[in-house]
Amino acid sequence: MGKINNYTVSSTPNPGDKILCSDANTGDTKNITPQGIIDLERSSKIYRAYIKQTLTNPPDATLIAGNTITGTWSYDNVGSYLFTSNGAFENVKTSCIISVPGSLDIGFEFYVNNNDSVYLNSFLSSVSSDGIISDLYIEIMTHDI
Repeated sequence: MGKINNYTVSSTPNPGDKILCSDANTGDTKNITPQGIIDLERSSKIYRAYIKQTLTNPPDATLIAGNTITGTWSYDNVGSYLFTSNGAFENVKTSCIISVPGSLDIGFEFYVNNNDSVYLNSFLSSVSSDGIISDLYIEIMTHDI
């Protein structure tokens, strides 16, 4: 194992400064820059919005600040809506959080369709249904793993 020297760090870090860390897979000691940590954190991307949908219209989104995924909603079929974002779902793990109203028999299904799109399907009493999405909070996250 290498020797770690003590030294006083200036109040303003230099961009090239290194942080000592350990590889979680191998246990090897490595160095990473502060920018490397920021880039690693930024490898996760997010889309957050409140959506509502009526008749056979695509969902209308009210975006929440801080999104790193952009895209558009379209209507596909009864209770089926497509969110499209060019290349956003390629070679990543994707997850979704949806706020489900507790007082109604409403359900949702979310899945990745391809590299560019995901589906959100809505159900009322287990039947595909339009017009039941009203101020629904949705959060779609991608993670490079």
